[in-house]
Amino acid sequence: MISPDPTVYTIIRRALKNKPENTINHEDLLKTASEFGLDEKDIERAIREEERLNDDEVLKEEWLRKGKSNFKSHLITYCIMMTFLFLINMFSGGGWWFQWALIGWGIGIAFHFKSTFLENGMSSIPTFSKPVIKPSDIIIPSDSEILMLSEKMILS
Repeated sequence: MISPDPTVYTIIRRALKNKPENTINHEDLLKTASEFGLDEKDIERAIREEERLNDDEVLKEEWLRKGKSNFKSHLITYCIMMTFLFLINMFSGGGWWFQWALIGWGIGIAFHFKSTFLENGMSSIPTFSKPVIKPSDIIIPSDSEILMLSEKMILS
């Protein structure tokens, strides 16, 4: 049995890259895993986890793409409206008031930028994966506990 150290993983990745199809089928994966001393159930679990993680990555990328698109729309609207308000203020006479709208909405734009592009804002990306319930997390009441609970329900 080969010891699973990082060098082995690197060699396998490199060999897969050099393979013409750049893929490995399910049967070959199980065969290779058995040579590493891994159980078929462990491999199946790892495959499901990898698929779930890939789904999460796709959903996160979509979330970020939508966030960037929303920010771009917000910024374009801001620029158009500020130009419009500037022109109104310039041709209507009187005191200058347009800068207050510029500053107020600009603060909103700054927060929108922070939540969309900066690292601290990235922490607001929701987790899309569903929690995995392990069999050890499930508590099955005994027959006596069920009987006691049903008696309490009848009495109340």
